[in-house]
Amino acid sequence: MRDNSRAGGKNTNLSGLSFEDEVFSKLDIDFILENEIELYPKHSLYRWLSEIDSEINIKEIISKKLLPDNAFYSARHNVLHIIEVKNQLRSGSVDEKIQTCGFKLRQYRKILSHYVPDMKIKFSYILSDWFKRDEYLDSLEYIEECDCNFYFNSIPKEELIV
Repeated sequence: MRDNSRAGGKNTNLSGLSFEDEVFSKLDIDFILENEIELYPKHSLYRWLSEIDSEINIKEIISKKLLPDNAFYSARHNVLHIIEVKNQLRSGSVDEKIQTCGFKLRQYRKILSHYVPDMKIKFSYILSDWFKRDEYLDSLEYIEECDCNFYFNSIPKEELIV
């Protein structure tokens, strides 16, 4: 019997990181600077939150820390926009991961309510073209029902501040 426990793994991670780099390299840096948008990838989101209030222990709020691919904060609009980038080259585990947005949005709202209760929190996926396939229509509909968003290959810059 063939061992499939390591299918994907390193190669999946490499293609995902490559797509993530491509997506974030397309961002309009001038727009980000003009709108005073701060970027907080991965763990830096939590470092920023600890600067706001170092007394708060995340583990007392949620049982497991979530790491966004990137978080964009607009102080001018008081919006934190969590961005997750998902690339897929064939059917696999990412298929199910895009269905977790409602839970993740709930967790981020829970966290932020302890730091900046009136901050608006948005959650969006940037998806590769793979997810344009008909078999994802239900998943994409579900993302919208969860008050989350999805975009293909890039995000409109205006979405970072509204």
